[in-house]
Amino acid sequence: MSSSAKVPSRKIDWIVLYHVVLIGVSSLVPFPFLDDLFADYFERRLVWRLARSHGVGLSSQHVVQEVIQTFLPWLKWQRAVDRATEAYYSGYLWNSLFGSAGFDGEHSAQYGKAVENARKGTNTELVKNLIRTTFNSSRGLVVDISRGLFRLGMYSIRHPFWFLARRRKIADEEPDQFTEDQQPGIRSLVEEVTGNLMERLSSVPQGHFDRLNDRLSMELERQGLAR
Repeated sequence: MSSSAKVPSRKIDWIVLYHVVLIGVSSLVPFPFLDDLFADYFERRLVWRLARSHGVGLSSQHVVQEVIQTFLPWLKWQRAVDRATEAYYSGYLWNSLFGSAGFDGEHSAQYGKAVENARKGTNTELVKNLIRTTFNSSRGLVVDISRGLFRLGMYSIRHPFWFLARRRKIADEEPDQFTEDQQPGIRSLVEEVTGNLMERLSSVPQGHFDRLNDRLSMELERQGLAR
């Protein structure tokens, strides 16, 4: 895979971490189903933006659904840190795939299996601890983000036709900025937490990413896919 053994560029890293924060904080929305709805939306948006950054078109809903499946084990209520950690590794691995010259959306199911297996075989404790430290040190910001998401969720419940129309819209199109548009204060809060997280994750050794990509290459071979 092209440049898969390298830590993602700052732009890609920012895309991943910005959404990692949102996905993690989604767990703190105090409503039984809104947390999963927000997590699903942000995971879908992360995938779209990673693909777009590599010039990969995801016009097939099947492809998108296969990609999203790699996030699903944590869509039930879990700690924000666990969900954010899983999102980080899924985002990193999908970014590596989208950057590969041999990427073919027709094999989305096999790619999804390779990502899932590569992620499961990785020691995530270092990254998890760094995410936990970031969330703990940014507790006030994280709480404010979750409150913004909650307010947006309550608006969706009070205006169900607006919500359903938007869900239909983003089902077949690239997810938009509706969260930031409806709750503009969220962006600056998430960006501050993202910056803190990026600074801490810069301490992760290059070898960690090298081993992660080696596992992905091995899983791709098992699935009969080109590197």
